[in-house]
Parts: sequence; structure tokens; C-alpha cells
Amino acid sequence: MVKTSLSEEKIKEKHEKYNRPENCENLVNTRVNPEIWTKVRSNTRSRDLKMQKLETSLLKSMIPIVKMSDKLLELKSNSTSASQRDVSEFLQLSLDSLALMGHSINEVNIKRRELIKPDLNDQFKQLCGSHTPVTKLLFGDDLPKSVKEISETNKVGVKVSSKPPTHYNKQQKRSNYHHGTHHQSQKPFLWKYQGPGKRSHLDPKKKGKHHQH
Repeated sequence: MVKTSLSEEKIKEKHEKYNRPENCENLVNTRVNPEIWTKVRSNTRSRDLKMQKLETSLLKSMIPIVKMSDKLLELKSNSTSASQRDVSEFLQLSLDSLALMGHSINEVNIKRRELIKPDLNDQFKQLCGSHTPVTKLLFGDDLPKSVKEISETNKVGVKVSSKPPTHYNKQQKRSNYHHGTHHQSQKPFLWKYQGPGKRSHLDPKKKGKHHQH
């Protein structure tokens, strides 16, 4: 449930199904102050709008729980037992809430990939696409297989391409050597070259500095 996103049609349907109760004023999106919003760059706005969209789903997932809690409090105050109809209603509210929360969690994982994407080698950035399944690992359980398939596809693409391969002359190769390009092949192939004097993300000297919880 938490490893897949709902379709746009399905998520719209569930969003429209649950309106915010009037007495729940805080169940609304947190907007950026207008004074700051007008000053930020367009790509920053774009990223924030995506996060606002995610926040909407999280807020909507809370509304069924609020409705169910309200109904349970009503039953308790009246000292009455839940009817079969009540049980069915609670079940539907629970399922809708879980579906919306599961969708939101998967969207969070997709956003995490987008944050990592700039650090990946260009030819493997497609690993960040929504077609790559999210499992207990962010890039799927069989990353070596995915990398191999992408590499094979890229090789075929080069062979059928009408554009001739680029050849460096000796002077260019010598220049690249002195500017550190010769070190790039020694770095893990998934990671983008960081430039001379900068460590790779997998540099053993930095190992253990950042922990995944």
C-alpha cells in the first residue's frame, strides 16, 4: 500500500470526498508568506508547490480519522453500541485514510529520489523515475540488474544513433588528464564526478558521517 501512488483520478476523487470540518481550522495547507513567495526563484516555487500538493494529501488523510473519532465520541456519550452500519462506515473511513497516507508516503520517497538525482551519473538518472519500484530500498531490491539494463539500452542507443561518436585529439586528452578527468573512472560509476579536489559521495573518509535512520 505504501509503495505505490494512487492515480490522479483516484486521488482527486478522494480529495473531493472529504471536506475539512468547519471546526478544524488548522487542517489547511501552510502557504509561504507573500513577501517571500514573490522573491523566490521559479524552480524554488515549483519544488514548494509539489510539497504543498503532498501536504494536501496528508491533511486529507486526517479528515476520515477526524470523522471516525467524532462518531465514536458520539456513541460513547450516548452509551450506545455501534451498529452494523456504523462498523461499515468506520471501515470505509479507515481504508480511505490508509490509502491517502500510503499515497503520501510513496510521494515522499519519489521526492527523496529527486533530491538524490543531481548527484547521479547522467546516464543513470532514469533510476529516479516513477517506473522504478520503491521497496524497502529507495531504488528497488535489484539495483545492479537495473543498472545493467540501462547500460545495455544505452549501448544499443549509441549503435543505432546517426550521430557519430565524439573523438578527442591528443591535446584534449592531455588537458583532461591534467584537470583530473582521469580520476573519474576510478570513482563509483553511479556517481557524478565532483571536480578536482572534491570527494565522491562514497569517499571512505566520509563514511559513517551521515546515517540513515
